[in-house]
Amino acid sequence: MAITIKRRKGENITTFLNRASKIINRSGVLLEARRKKFKLPKPNKRSIKLSALHRLRVKQEIEEKKRKGLI
Repeated sequence: MAITIKRRKGENITTFLNRASKIINRSGVLLEARRKKFKLPKPNKRSIKLSALHRLRVKQEIEEKKRKGLI
C-alpha cells in the first residue's frame, strides 16, 4: 500500500513532516509493516512431518529412560 505525499507550495519542512507522519499513522501502513516484520511463513508439508517425527522420537527416548530409571 503506497502513499504519495507531496510538499505544498511554500510549506515549511517541519509542517510537511508532521502532516506526512499523521497521514501515515492514519492510513495504517506503519502498523501493517510492523506486523509483517516478524511474521513467519507457513511451514511446508515436509517440515511439518519432520518436526512431528522428531517429537515422536524424543517422546520415545524419554519413555525408555523412565522405564530404565535414568530419569
